[in-house]
Amino acid sequence: MRGTMSLAPAGSDWLYDYYTVTDVNWTAATGDPELRITGTGKYTIGGEFALVHRLELNLAVGNNLVEHFDSGSIPVNSQFPAINITVSIHGQYCFDTILAVLATPVPPERIHPYRLLSDTTFQRGCFDFCDCLLGEEQPVAGTFKLVELDPTALYRELAVVDVRWRVASADATMTTGSPVRGFGMYRIGGEFALQHQRRRSVDRRPDLLRHADPHARRAAAPPLGAPGALIAGDPAGGFLSDR
Repeated sequence: MRGTMSLAPAGSDWLYDYYTVTDVNWTAATGDPELRITGTGKYTIGGEFALVHRLELNLAVGNNLVEHFDSGSIPVNSQFPAINITVSIHGQYCFDTILAVLATPVPPERIHPYRLLSDTTFQRGCFDFCDCLLGEEQPVAGTFKLVELDPTALYRELAVVDVRWRVASADATMTTGSPVRGFGMYRIGGEFALQHQRRRSVDRRPDLLRHADPHARRAAAPPLGAPGALIAGDPAGGFLSDR
């Protein structure tokens, strides 16, 4: 299992520190196609007599509905901000789905900021063999970041994070256009020819997250200088199993 998540402070009391978990953006190598895992949650660490932590996540695994995964409060076995914890739906009892999450903060040198070029457009409609009309192309502006994951023998894979785009409104102004937020994966490489593949989940409304058609996004510029700070985890190790 590989990918990223964002961890942000959400307060503390005399016993615990609390964090929100957003943009869970993982891929599990369970077959072809691989399994996409997305969602949000919270992380708690602290304790009165012994250091314990707890990870609670609401995740969509593949095409399944969102389900609640929980580690329970268990002793910490890594040095925070590194996280080593296992979450499951049924407490690892009987038939269950288990995620072992091993995460560390992403080094700044592995985070590459991008901006969209001026000729990037958004278009909605039916493509390929459909007969219905396509909507007009609308300008899109904004930025995103690519986070380097561990490469394979054939591919270089990067997580797409912190997508902050805006689709221009009908009067071609960005101030009144539709915001786009989301995350995904980008893969480049190949055995015989250079290929690339994009998998993204984008949000054009605050309450709606869905996968985007690759036709909807067309261009991005090279990295802009030094990368900025991003609180994220990289589950470079770990496993997913059903039992």
